[in-house]
Amino acid sequence: MLVTLLVAGWFCPVIASADEAPRPAAAPPPVAGPVIKLPVPIQTDVTYPKDTLGDASVIVELTIDTDGSVLDVTSAIGPEPFASQAREAALLWKFEPARRDGRPVKVKIRFETRFVGEHPLAPEETAPAPAATASTPSSPPPKEYSVTVRGERATPGGVSVSRAEARLLPGTFGDPFRAVESLAGVTPVVSVVPFFYMRGAPPGNIGYFVDGIRVPLLFHALVGPAVIQSALIDRIDVYKSAAPAEYGRFAGGVIAAETVPPPDSLHGEAMVRTLDAQAVASTPLGDGKVQVIAAARYAYAGLILSRFTDAVLSYWDYQLRMNYDVSKDDSVGIFAFGAYDYIGDQTAVNFAGTQFHRIDLRHDHRFGAKTKVHSAVTLGYDHSRASGGDVTDQSLQLRSELQHDLGPIGDLRAGIDGSFDHYGLNITDPTVSFRDATQLFPARTDFVGGIYLRFALHPTPWMTVTPGLRADLFHSLSSTIVGVDPRIAVEFKVSHAVSLIDDFGISHQTPNYLPNLPGAQIAGLRGGLQTAVAYSSGIKMLLPADISLTMTLFQQTFFNLSDPLGFSGTIAANVDVADIRSIGYTYGAEWELRRSLTKRLGGMLSYTLSRSVRSRQNLNSLAAFDHTHVATAALGYDLGRHWSIGGRAGFFTGVPTRTLTINGASFGGERGPPYFQLDVRLEKRWRVGEHGYLGAIAEVINATASTEIVERSCNPERCTESGVGPIVLPNVGVEGGF
Repeated sequence: MLVTLLVAGWFCPVIASADEAPRPAAAPPPVAGPVIKLPVPIQTDVTYPKDTLGDASVIVELTIDTDGSVLDVTSAIGPEPFASQAREAALLWKFEPARRDGRPVKVKIRFETRFVGEHPLAPEETAPAPAATASTPSSPPPKEYSVTVRGERATPGGVSVSRAEARLLPGTFGDPFRAVESLAGVTPVVSVVPFFYMRGAPPGNIGYFVDGIRVPLLFHALVGPAVIQSALIDRIDVYKSAAPAEYGRFAGGVIAAETVPPPDSLHGEAMVRTLDAQAVASTPLGDGKVQVIAAARYAYAGLILSRFTDAVLSYWDYQLRMNYDVSKDDSVGIFAFGAYDYIGDQTAVNFAGTQFHRIDLRHDHRFGAKTKVHSAVTLGYDHSRASGGDVTDQSLQLRSELQHDLGPIGDLRAGIDGSFDHYGLNITDPTVSFRDATQLFPARTDFVGGIYLRFALHPTPWMTVTPGLRADLFHSLSSTIVGVDPRIAVEFKVSHAVSLIDDFGISHQTPNYLPNLPGAQIAGLRGGLQTAVAYSSGIKMLLPADISLTMTLFQQTFFNLSDPLGFSGTIAANVDVADIRSIGYTYGAEWELRRSLTKRLGGMLSYTLSRSVRSRQNLNSLAAFDHTHVATAALGYDLGRHWSIGGRAGFFTGVPTRTLTINGASFGGERGPPYFQLDVRLEKRWRVGEHGYLGAIAEVINATASTEIVERSCNPERCTESGVGPIVLPNVGVEGGF
């Protein structure tokens, strides 16, 4: 079967070797609306310019990220050479981030830096002791200290990952997407490969979105970097179960990325590393009315692998975004991106390849100060191929969303979206099962359309309620089904440091059981939609030393679940497997302890205690990839002089034993051996000129060269174990930017 070969090809491992801020009052503030806390300087050192006398004051305009790092210095107003000195030093400053209702937010501020130095001496005066210092004001400058909050409040129940912190997390190649695998509640299918279960939901039930656009594939060659360059990603919101109503049609978690805001100055980055080279550039044009961001990546990993193995590997991707401000109320734009992957052997007999492309045309219009409408048309092309044939998908997606500010009580979102997908099938190998191929992936046109409504309400400054409802109509072949998904999330602040968070949701999805592959979508709606009912309840605490602790209890129930990977341990693309459904049940507890890695000493500790059960045909057993204990610990340390070092350790218990019964495979009993993996990272950076930098990075994923046991089977005579690896991914690179 061509898709079996395609999936198997992807799973074949490629082996390569200041002053403290005042404490907030304990009682709630008497006024309604969000509570905004301005940034607090932590480290704002600046060197007094050489061969200069006198005092000076410089106002710098800074963009401060959610982790307190300085993203950009827009301007420096003051006498030279003090202004240039302040501009250069500001890029290395650290702040306690601005917060809106306790949540870190990105801001743009004006900050005053005072230089205190020697003065010209009168003839009778005696020279004082040499002094060349710089100081920052002990209190915010009066009128010139302003703050602009960018972005919006994250929906309760979601976890945000910023690019700045993900870049420092060992084992991620600097990609925020790969940082997701370190979160609690995320269980890998195979270590190193970023394919995972999320609170029991199989890989095919997890949706990927970039700026609201669905992405069919998230990583290159499964073990490579993300298909969207990290320089374009502002943050990633991870919803492990009940995602907001605007994200639908996935009976599992959602990973939603937001791209960086339009550039306000010329900026560029480039990196050359072991496996690939990449570059990104952004600039405003036409007095700032036009903003352009372009990026590209090309892999030459195949040249290296071919010297040691017979493997052939190649991938590339591109991104282009242009925005044009037509007027103060209207803007139009285009966002085009795509990716290509190929893996096989040098005989070209066994191979697998994918590619996808998106062109998103968008328009934003404001109706006054409180209402905004975003509309978009997205054209897509997906293609997956193997030695047996290929499948394609040509798609047209339409979406429109209204956002309205309700004032102090909150805001609302209402939207409509739909897509047409024309699927094609081409069989080139006569040995491929014609019955399976034509019934599972026939040429056809599918349609899905939906509407949704979501509120973000603040009845009091200490409570946020986000009820939502969406309805989707699915049509494939001759079948039409409607799914209705209610969702709600509530966050209640016991105090400024303690919050209680609960969420509940119902989600529906078509019966596609394959992992996300471009163009590979099971046809028809046989057996009905998959349905997930999810609930979680947790507490989040802000501890001293900028440490946060989150503890969550969760449970998810899946009806009509299509998950052959979970109930058999293998993927078989045939009609008989497609018709098998099960009931899935997952419950557990998550702990996350975190201190931002952008601090001199930062890290995270996540732990998941869970159990996933599958029930079908009077057979109850554990899921094939159930891991009772999953833990990740990461630590990063700034050694000084722009040297940083870090490590990440991952551990999970072994897979349950597979036993054959008259009703099929059952999993339970004694487990395989546990798995441990260590990733390490070392980085050095140099400042170049006024805005530039140069860095060198050395990183190794699975530095312990660990081998993972992915299957343990027993019969009356003996037990056997099957392993994968060791998959060791070294990464040495040089990067720079301006």
